[in-house]
Amino acid sequence: MTELMEGVPVRKAVVAVIAATALVGGCGGESGSAQPTAERWDPCSIPADAIERTGLDPHFVKPGLGEGIGLPDWDVCRFQGPSAAPTYFVNVTSSDIHTIDDARNNPTYTSGFDLTIGDRDAFRFYTTATEPGRDCNVAISVRTGVVVFGVDFKGGIEPTRDPCDLVLQHAEDLENVLPGNEK
Repeated sequence: MTELMEGVPVRKAVVAVIAATALVGGCGGESGSAQPTAERWDPCSIPADAIERTGLDPHFVKPGLGEGIGLPDWDVCRFQGPSAAPTYFVNVTSSDIHTIDDARNNPTYTSGFDLTIGDRDAFRFYTTATEPGRDCNVAISVRTGVVVFGVDFKGGIEPTRDPCDLVLQHAEDLENVLPGNEK
């Protein structure tokens, strides 16, 4: 099988990202929340120094899901764990159409709960599309809609840290580079 980003099969990587983003809006229906008014934020615009400060490899920045694969409602950027021993990826996705309430109301998300990151409304959840213990996601409300951070481990690598601890660490470290909240 063709490999995407060193060690993650294309199919598995796409499933993980799609599960944490496309499903936020349900199965193609209208969002139940008011639509944000600002332009969609580009997750690949996170500065390299912020990526490095959170412990990710600042030289590994992959926009999108791969050639010919798209999610029209989302911008996607993929970052790799620490360059010394990369075992996981952090997917950052942004939508100006969907909201954090779409994530909260999605019946395919499990073990979800509300939290605050910085002064922002957030929601942590698992998806049913991946193996338990290999991924975790946090949706954060932003002025432009919603940003979802997701951690998933590379195929064949046994997680050495809880993916929810990792995703919360990275989301908290990078919260200050996200667009402002809807006021």
